[in-house]
Amino acid sequence: MNNSFRVTGLVFIVSILFLCFFLLSCSWMNESSDREDIEGLINDEYKAYFFPIDEIDDGGITGEHGQGLLGEKAYLHPWGRKIKRPFDKTIEIEINGNTANVTVICDIEGEFLVDTSDDDIENPGSKPLSDKLIKYAVFEKSDDGRWILTKISPAEIKLADEEKQTVKIISVHIYDTDGDVDMTITDPSTLYDVETEVPHFEKDELVYVEVIAENTTTENYEPRSFVYLHWPYHRDLFYDQGDDTHYFGNWAPHNVGVHHAAVDILNSGCIQNETEDDYNATAWAMPYVVY
Repeated sequence: MNNSFRVTGLVFIVSILFLCFFLLSCSWMNESSDREDIEGLINDEYKAYFFPIDEIDDGGITGEHGQGLLGEKAYLHPWGRKIKRPFDKTIEIEINGNTANVTVICDIEGEFLVDTSDDDIENPGSKPLSDKLIKYAVFEKSDDGRWILTKISPAEIKLADEEKQTVKIISVHIYDTDGDVDMTITDPSTLYDVETEVPHFEKDELVYVEVIAENTTTENYEPRSFVYLHWPYHRDLFYDQGDDTHYFGNWAPHNVGVHHAAVDILNSGCIQNETEDDYNATAWAMPYVVY
């Protein structure tokens, strides 16, 4: 009787343990499947929201899209970034029920090319480029089990070795002629609703950008910084309002779909030579939609 009771109790305990293990295994498998689904969406359907690498890669300084603006200001030489592909990326996903918080980190390596010869021959020198891109997002699971991107942040691109970076973006103000878009970014980790807060522009409408930036360099170049606006297949120099702090520019987006506009600030010193390891820049890239 006692032996039978012990055996029955043992079987019951083992059954409970097996059930717990089974439920935990199912939960782990479901979460693993969710992670795979989200990673797949980031690398495919929503890729344009996450990887603004093309907007900051000039393909070197050769050709139409890589040539710097000679003569626009003193000390400015042709320059460009050439980014190595593929780049390393890490996708961190934290799932809580039907919500997934995502952090995407890209390690960007490449060359910063500068041509100081000013001889109309494209023969640049090369210096190392090492950046880190960080982006945040939120996915929500719909009633039919699909994960949908609901919030996205701008991308912050900064030096991998932040101690070398002297340039900093304080704010970016984006607005259009109709007043439909009027937003100011002061923190690149801020999440924006994909449907209602990410800027939507009509094709070819004029969009204005005002930037406040700073540079703590001790170098004596004037100006201390150059600020550019990158958008698909273009790189435009911002107008410096004369104080090395306030900059103004505009563009007319004409590529339908999801893209990024990147505000890019470079320390003047890194454009003055072809070989020193002194690359010093940072950028914020905001996704937008053109219809």
